[in-house]
Amino acid sequence: MVRFSFQVIKNQETPNIVCSFDNIRYIFNLPDGFQRFTKDNQVKINQGPRIFFTRLSTKTTTGCFGYLSTLLAQNCGVNTKIYGPKGLCKLINMKRYNEIGGFKTLPYSVQEFNGNCLLGTKDTKLIEELLQQNDCKLQEYLEKIKEHIIDPKESNDASIYMKNSTLFKDQNLQIQAIEINDTIQYVISSFPQPGNYNKEKLQQFKVPANKMQDLSKNGKVMLEDEQIVTIEQVKEPDIIPQVAIILDIANPEQMQKLMCHIEFKKTLEQFKAQQVNLVAVFHLSHQLQEEYYIDFIKKYSNINHIFCNYYKESDDKICQTHMKIQPLSELLSNFLHQQYPFNFPHIECLKLKPIPIDFKDLNQMCGYIPLFEYLILPTKQQGYKPVQNFSPKIMSQIFNNIQFKNYQQQFQQKGIDHMRLIFLGTCSMKPGQLRNVSGIILVNEKLKSNIILDCGEGTFKQISDENIVLDDKPLIIWISHAHSDHHLGLLQIVHNLCNCHNEIYLIVPAIVVPWLMFFKEILGEQNNWKIIVSQQFDQDFKEDINELIKDCFHQCRIRQGELVQIQDNQNFLKNYEDLISCLKDQFELNSIKVTPVDHCPQSYGVRLNLCDGRSLSYSGDTRPCERFIKLSQNVDILIHESTFTDDLQENALQNMHSTISEAVKVGMLADAKVITLTHYSQRYSRQIEINQENLENDKIIFCCDHFGGYLNQYSKLSQISKEIIQLFNE
Repeated sequence: MVRFSFQVIKNQETPNIVCSFDNIRYIFNLPDGFQRFTKDNQVKINQGPRIFFTRLSTKTTTGCFGYLSTLLAQNCGVNTKIYGPKGLCKLINMKRYNEIGGFKTLPYSVQEFNGNCLLGTKDTKLIEELLQQNDCKLQEYLEKIKEHIIDPKESNDASIYMKNSTLFKDQNLQIQAIEINDTIQYVISSFPQPGNYNKEKLQQFKVPANKMQDLSKNGKVMLEDEQIVTIEQVKEPDIIPQVAIILDIANPEQMQKLMCHIEFKKTLEQFKAQQVNLVAVFHLSHQLQEEYYIDFIKKYSNINHIFCNYYKESDDKICQTHMKIQPLSELLSNFLHQQYPFNFPHIECLKLKPIPIDFKDLNQMCGYIPLFEYLILPTKQQGYKPVQNFSPKIMSQIFNNIQFKNYQQQFQQKGIDHMRLIFLGTCSMKPGQLRNVSGIILVNEKLKSNIILDCGEGTFKQISDENIVLDDKPLIIWISHAHSDHHLGLLQIVHNLCNCHNEIYLIVPAIVVPWLMFFKEILGEQNNWKIIVSQQFDQDFKEDINELIKDCFHQCRIRQGELVQIQDNQNFLKNYEDLISCLKDQFELNSIKVTPVDHCPQSYGVRLNLCDGRSLSYSGDTRPCERFIKLSQNVDILIHESTFTDDLQENALQNMHSTISEAVKVGMLADAKVITLTHYSQRYSRQIEINQENLENDKIIFCCDHFGGYLNQYSKLSQISKEIIQLFNE
């Protein structure tokens, strides 16, 4: 039996929609943090999803690149195809020829509606070689992909499903793109489905089971009494195409163009003539309260409408239960908050605006409900209902055997400190259900300024969950290196602050600058950042900064080796001087010092020296490194990556990471007062094996997401952190 459904995912600021037709997924938009919550939403992405974008913006695309890397690691890359507005090929191609990790987009094919097609490679041997290649062999990689010509006959080609410049058609669905300015609206249609056999009619005509094959094959069958029964007599009528529409309308002009568009009018005419069944319209807009949107909804009030950014009050107990559902990571933080209220936040359920009062008398209106799907086929089950096989879990039941010791009395007072250090993400490579990728924030509660150390995908949500407000506050975002799990989240943060008046200082390795510039240029969005290059803080770096940046741009090649030219008004030397001049007054920092560490090209560790004499250092990703030990001498808090447990030493060597004991040794050699460990491999999303010596060392803190405290508390947090690790292991 065919199963055709739509599910709204909204655990982050921007919703997206996953359409499922049997085992194939059609994903509409990939916002920041999408892939982290697929498991919480019971969404399993199988081989070769089709990805569609309604517009090219930070809000709709920043989850794309991390997700494509994950698909490649799961061997799903060569069959994945991507569709969207003009400019999409340029966006993916720009990442493809980025210096680090760009090869992870090589298998993907992109088709623009009314535009270009970018082929993907199916050369699995090349992909395997690149996956196994260390990023330190940078120049070899650049030459290899520059010389690699994709054979059209042996390519991943998104255009194979295009019947014309705006019509996608595969074995399951027909998707009509309606191009309006720089946006795409989608009309998704199933094909006619044969009616099922009616059991009652089969019994009425006394058709035996051994005659069913002949009936299906010939359209009729003769029974023992010589009566002829035709297939039409015992089958339900064929099911006409079932249609859903996804709208991303942002202003009256777009709405007017939609209503006048020939394909939209054609769909409505077919619906009126009962040639198709228009089941539901999904609205991604935040504009429901606007008059033009109210008029549209009332005009088509005979159709089911699902408002992805709003909720509808309901007396239904199932709906009420689902509205209280939270991701497992939030439930865990709330559970730990009950035990350690000064070290973990209580995270509220997602708060949405109610559906406007103008629609209160319209029955066919639905808001977003977590873990609900709109089932289209089978038609007899059609409707908005809980997803299959889901039952809510209660966190207290999961950890009902855990007994906590009472350490909390020593944290009843804040003391005189106003500097809080919070771990936002403690996982490596890709987000997990309980751990997000790298992110740390130092909050100055007195000056209302913030310093973010690494900023992986989904960091903005983690900050929001901490009830930290970044608007109109001075902000430094420091990125350790170019791997995407350490920097993709900064795009969403900067975008959300684009209308604020605060200064945003981005300190990034030179190798990351082209990526930021290209992304900004392609999307045409304004950002109020000031970019500073990490090398400017490296006392041993003697080269010309502007020449270094220029060289990084030149190495970001596009097809045929053409050099990318880009105009930008960033003055890196002036930006550096501006930041240095405000370090003390706005951030209470005496200095920022960096040093190269042993990972991929242009990887850095950092030390922050506070005005009150305290200090902290952060390694980024690295092997144990003498330079970082020297940088961290006598530091109060040393933060070090500990990707692998001690039994996986070879993995650590091969991937240029550290084991837990190696990270601890770095802290001991640096004579750090506190050693905090983070950046655990995905294999330890729940259980981490720690040797007895490290468990008994009171200097060591094992961090998890949302773990934090005031700087003057960190020397007392070791035992709490080990209790929590034990909870994970249980």
